[in-house]
Amino acid sequence: MPETDVDVIVVGAGPTGLMLATELCLTGARPLVLERRPELRDAPKAGGLGGQILELLRYRGLLERLRAVSDAPHPAPRFPFGGVQVDLTRLAASPLHAIGLPQPRLERFLDEHARESGVEIRRGRVLTAASQDVDLVTARVQGPDGPE
Repeated sequence: MPETDVDVIVVGAGPTGLMLATELCLTGARPLVLERRPELRDAPKAGGLGGQILELLRYRGLLERLRAVSDAPHPAPRFPFGGVQVDLTRLAASPLHAIGLPQPRLERFLDEHARESGVEIRRGRVLTAASQDVDLVTARVQGPDGPE
């Protein structure tokens, strides 16, 4: 079993895990992302982004690149959520807005950005155990061909 020395293990290569790993790289840390699915997701779990995540993406210089692959590249003050039409124009001076973007497209975008930033992503892997002593954490990982 090969040993890998990393600073942080992030379990899950969804939008949160990929953004977290990228942010960790910006601090000089060496993250490793483990994802149980062998391939990127095709079926959407969400259809758009809104609120503070858009501000984070703007802050990191990613919002314009993301808009280029969005279904609705311009911020929308009105959008469906849980079967209800949300109208943010009714709020006084609301900074909130949303853009349409299926989650698979977002994950591909963030996967590419994470890799460009130096994040190592291993798909088809499951964290099966972790133990800690004074100096380090040892993680056990199950890969497609057995323990790693």
